[in-house]
Amino acid sequence: WQRAPAGHRVSQVRRICLATARAAPHRPRSPPRGAVARRALTMFCFGALPPAERLRNFCTTCVVLDAIFLLINSLYTINSSRATAKTACYEAHGDNWHYVITLAHAISTSVAAGGAWVHSAISCGTSPQLPQTEHVTRFAYLLIIWTMCAAVIESYAAESGPVECKDPPAGYSYADADDRVAEATKRNRRIWTELHAVLSLAWIIASVVTAIFGRRVSRLLPEVG
Repeated sequence: WQRAPAGHRVSQVRRICLATARAAPHRPRSPPRGAVARRALTMFCFGALPPAERLRNFCTTCVVLDAIFLLINSLYTINSSRATAKTACYEAHGDNWHYVITLAHAISTSVAAGGAWVHSAISCGTSPQLPQTEHVTRFAYLLIIWTMCAAVIESYAAESGPVECKDPPAGYSYADADDRVAEATKRNRRIWTELHAVLSLAWIIASVVTAIFGRRVSRLLPEVG
């Protein structure tokens, strides 16, 4: 081996390496870090579909959320417009913020109805058009602005009401054993408030994502047809 020429020794080493590589069992390469997460995110965002179909699926998701909030805000508007002992207490103390709350719920109902109309135009249509994608983008802006305005209005109205008209009244305690129903009502109301906040956040995120993707699809509309 030592007397053999250098070129012969190199060729022998190469042969040994090739034979070892062929004899070794094949080990599949593990996917790079983050590839599985990116693949799952792509499938969740309908990445395997054409752009027009992806936009239609996003709009269908938004239509479902629009319909949910159309129902919720309609019920809020009906309940807040009724004459109750609480509204009578407000009027007796010269507070008219409950009318502002009713108006805010009515506007929220109109916003949800507009969102259902805008998104259903794409989800139920044959192919998206440029005006439709522009309406989706404008609705996302409108939803963000109105959500912030409604939150400010409701927070101010809740804090500015008379103390005597609070629900429950000031100084009321749920510690008594006879108040288990009121305690359960308070707990259910807190759960509903948290659930409503989560649904509102999902509604805003879905509308914004749909608007962003709609703007991308609008650039491809001449190719999509």
